[in-house]
Amino acid sequence: MMTQKQYNDALEKLGLSTYLAAKWLGISSRQSHRYANGVQRVNKTVELLLQAYLEHGLPQFHRQ
Repeated sequence: MMTQKQYNDALEKLGLSTYLAAKWLGISSRQSHRYANGVQRVNKTVELLLQAYLEHGLPQFHRQ
């Protein structure tokens, strides 16, 4: 399972705030904050999506 630190590190590498990460991950901003603050463990699906974004980057047509 992805840790709080790994989640925050991934967002930093991708240049995403917790708010923007929520949009990219299809979760609520509140849930993204829970992951970032260690209140809740990162969902496996979210972890896999973040890993894909780290490996391949965010799609260009959506990047802000």
